[in-house]
Amino acid sequence: SNSGSSAASQLQQKKRYWMDAFCHVRRRRRALPTNLRRINHAPSLFLAVTLATLPVVFLCHYAAAFNFTTGAEGLWRGRSSSPSQLCNSFFLAKLGSSHAYSSASDFKWRTKLSADTVGAADMVNTAVNIVAAGGLTVLGAGLIGKSGFYAEEDCLEGRSTPIADAPREGSSHLWLQGRPLFPPFPDDTEQAMFAMGCFWCSENIYMRQPRGIFSTAVGYSGGVTPNPTYDEVCSGKTNHVEVVRVIFKPSEISYEELVRVFFEAHDPTTKNRQGNDFGTPYRSAIYCFGDEQLQVAQRLSGEFAEVLKKRGVQDPISTEIAPAGSFYMAEKYHQQYGARGADYCGLRPTGAKFAQAVA
Repeated sequence: SNSGSSAASQLQQKKRYWMDAFCHVRRRRRALPTNLRRINHAPSLFLAVTLATLPVVFLCHYAAAFNFTTGAEGLWRGRSSSPSQLCNSFFLAKLGSSHAYSSASDFKWRTKLSADTVGAADMVNTAVNIVAAGGLTVLGAGLIGKSGFYAEEDCLEGRSTPIADAPREGSSHLWLQGRPLFPPFPDDTEQAMFAMGCFWCSENIYMRQPRGIFSTAVGYSGGVTPNPTYDEVCSGKTNHVEVVRVIFKPSEISYEELVRVFFEAHDPTTKNRQGNDFGTPYRSAIYCFGDEQLQVAQRLSGEFAEVLKKRGVQDPISTEIAPAGSFYMAEKYHQQYGARGADYCGLRPTGAKFAQAVA
């Protein structure tokens, strides 16, 4: 019975993993009814397809409907000898209709049938326009909706204890195997906290650094709600941002190197957005532990702004740089997501490098 239970447990874990790997957008879409500020892959793709379809329908549906009717009528009455002529009728619009029939009765019958078909095409075109309007509405809501923070009294209450799905005390790292996720950490380590869009991507970058990283974990910080869930953070009503906490050894990798990685790995000029992830949970932020980290982050922010200007980027850096507050561990299925075989990355780096500053 123990082996059967173990097999069932492994099956459940595999099922959860694949659901996470392929349904990233679906999970993020749960917050849309209450927070239309955030749009994602589905509405963007939907809108693109719709807008691409509109010109074709608008320009072609009258001629196509009329010509198809002409060819169909000829085929039905035995005046068109092959299906290829029916296909050709799509392209021989006025030519076919001007020579196919001469009698008044034929012309009247053809005109009525064409009008009916064009009427149906009109209905299709109207439906497509309505769908396009819906897509534009979703896009507009995501782009120009409320993009700031909620007042503290309007934020969700949260809870006094860690969420049920968070890793338990004593859990270890999936990539840096054997390393703890929770303190106490070794005396020769320090911590840093970064937000650069989706925390799956940011953790994947830091945990794979070739040296100096002792442990990483993803969670929520910078907001109001204590111990929030993922869905609560996605709603925007916690003011939290998705962050990665990095435990590093300064003797092997400096805090300055970590900040350089931060600026080069995403686009710090897009406010409350990274790639297809919209909203305050995806803002760019550095939360500092002590004045020394604060000064390094501010200095490098200024230097990277100069690098971007040299590349022709005039948008200001929107990165929030502030003292670190509470860190709330995210659900365990978010931890070390890149170590589970998933290759999703929503970050959009600018391509700029600090080395370009000295030119």
